[in-house]
Amino acid sequence: MPNLEVGTLEDHLSDDEIRELLAALERAGIEGFAEGDKSGSGSVGETVDEDAVTEFMDRLEGHDVAADLYLPVEFDGRIDAADRRIGSLMGLLDVLEEIADDLEIEDSDDPVESEDDDDVMYATEMEILDARLRVIWHAMFEGAHTALEHGLSLVVIH
Repeated sequence: MPNLEVGTLEDHLSDDEIRELLAALERAGIEGFAEGDKSGSGSVGETVDEDAVTEFMDRLEGHDVAADLYLPVEFDGRIDAADRRIGSLMGLLDVLEEIADDLEIEDSDDPVESEDDDDVMYATEMEILDARLRVIWHAMFEGAHTALEHGLSLVVIH
């Protein structure tokens, strides 16, 4: 089951992969990457359904921001390095704001409501998927803000 983690590059990449990533950022003209406060590290949200994550990542792909690793630097699109797709946390947050409208999320501070058994029994597959997508949206939104606040990376672990 996939989950999200906020942390340093060292938490998720080897030394060689970090060197490759930093070289790719430099080749792309992206400057100013420096990791910050490790105290913000940890898992974000709950482990979520693989099918819902796939659907959510497809939505991010439609905006050209689907990635395995999001960095606290601003750039457009993605960079491929260290066998991963690298994206910008700022770009992710911009797209999450757009996706919030599609998922009818009015306030990012609203708690995610879990479905009770009676509601789930009568819900359509699309309603159940939308509820799961809202859970993922909130986890991604929270993780992106935490990572940005602490100068860390957000990693999508499949």
